[in-house]
Formats: sequence, structure tokens, C-alpha cells
Amino acid sequence: MTKNPLSIVVGVVLLLVFGMLLAPAASGALLANRISSMMVIGTLVGSLSTYLGLLASYWFDIAASATIVLVAVTIFFAVLALTNLRAPRQPGGGTDPATGETVA
Repeated sequence: MTKNPLSIVVGVVLLLVFGMLLAPAASGALLANRISSMMVIGTLVGSLSTYLGLLASYWFDIAASATIVLVAVTIFFAVLALTNLRAPRQPGGGTDPATGETVA
């Protein structure tokens, strides 16, 4: 059974749109504690990834939209790695889901 080419295109477009929407916002969420800071950081990451993606697509002669999303996702994973290196999670701790009490 073959897929309809239009459904494949729609699937690729959806992946690109969700990647460009979520990667900058997730980077902002990792770096900020307040929603206003998250919005500013997400906007800056989105703008930077758009600029760098367009620049790379021009110089390497590849698809612009995929390159922009690739840069945005790369920035997200770099931020994720740096935040995990900076403040590793401590084993234990947190909240007990059954009682809601803080566990040391």
C-alpha cells in the first residue's frame, strides 16, 4: 500500500512547524524562571536560529526550512546539555506523589 504524496508533504511540514515552535520555547524554558524571560529568550533563540539557518542554507545550498529547524533543535540540545552540566539533578529529593510531602 502506497502513501499519498500529499500526506507525506503535510507530515513533513507539520514536523518543521512543530520544531520551529517548540525548540526556541523549550530553550527559553530551560534558561529562565519567569514567563517573561522565557518569552524574550525564546524570541532571541528563534531569531538567531532563523538567521543562522538561512545563512547556512545559502552557503551550503540546502533547504532553508529544514536548516532553520535543525539550527533551532541544535541550540536546544546544546542548552539542555549545558544546563544539565551546570546543575546536575540530585538523586532523591522532590515530592512524594502519594502524600505530596517534600522528600529529602
